[in-house]
Amino acid sequence: MKRALSFTLIELIIVLFLTGMVTAIGYTSFNIIKREFFSFRTNAMALVDISWLNAILQRDILNAREVRRENESVILVFRNMPPVTYRFAHSFILRKSDSATDTFHLSYRNLRMNLFKNEQAIHGGLVDEIMVDVVSESAVYPLHLRKQYGADILMNL
Repeated sequence: MKRALSFTLIELIIVLFLTGMVTAIGYTSFNIIKREFFSFRTNAMALVDISWLNAILQRDILNAREVRRENESVILVFRNMPPVTYRFAHSFILRKSDSATDTFHLSYRNLRMNLFKNEQAIHGGLVDEIMVDVVSESAVYPLHLRKQYGADILMNL
């Protein structure tokens, strides 16, 4: 009588156990990689928003004739264009002009608007320095912007 070549029950159980272990390790690794990818993507998008905010705000301040404080907002007055307002709210920063409204979904803290050597700018007054800490999920990014005025504006203070 010939014996049939086959696997024993113990061998099959060991193979099933090893297959289950490899599958569990693979699934766990996949979830870790997926979580890290989404975290990286979220941080990258926040950095893009911060970079855009910094670039646009610098451009607007450079081209503005006057920068004025209005509560938690900055109003940029131009010579040949309508004014642009930056409103700093708790969970977003809003840039509003006549032609468009941009929303930066960023939190901030420590908004400081100064005039001449760290004197706090008054409501409706000129601002020559804006400092704000923009907060993303992983870090705090300080923005520091300055406006240099011409003598024609400073003589009228």
